[in-house]
Amino acid sequence: MSYSTVLFPESADSLQSFLQALRKVDSSRNSLQAHRSVEIRILDVAKIHLDTIFVTVERHLLRNHDDVQTKFGGGPNGLWGKTGKSVEAKKYSKRAAADAEQRLTVAVREALGAQRIVHIGDVLPIPLPSHPITYAPPLPARILFCEPVSQGLLISTTKIVLVQARP
Repeated sequence: MSYSTVLFPESADSLQSFLQALRKVDSSRNSLQAHRSVEIRILDVAKIHLDTIFVTVERHLLRNHDDVQTKFGGGPNGLWGKTGKSVEAKKYSKRAAADAEQRLTVAVREALGAQRIVHIGDVLPIPLPSHPITYAPPLPARILFCEPVSQGLLISTTKIVLVQARP
């Protein structure tokens, strides 16, 4: 047996899904019944760094979050305005929209920082405070696509493209 070969017993829990897939591919072959073990050869693996990842987030995630925090969470104007009614939501200017997009990019990058390896389809919790009344967390971000491969490591030069979608 080679130094780069690992020997697993056929009854190992970690191999059951592999053995089921192997039986589906070639059900006429019964080589495992005679050996009672599985040899797996381990090859060198190169780390692949991602160039770009596309992350889907709710379209107005920060706007809705800021509005709720201002109205109910004791935001910059306190819990209630002077009239006793909740503070009305304001429309974003171009500068405020750019600031919100920058904050969202920082929040997504922080959420990605907790991941060692990123895969297509991963769900990332956004590091924002929960709703002040219902305590529901903000909607998570989802990895939509990665370039050049479907999974890899993040580095400081990895570009994050935010795709804003409806919830």
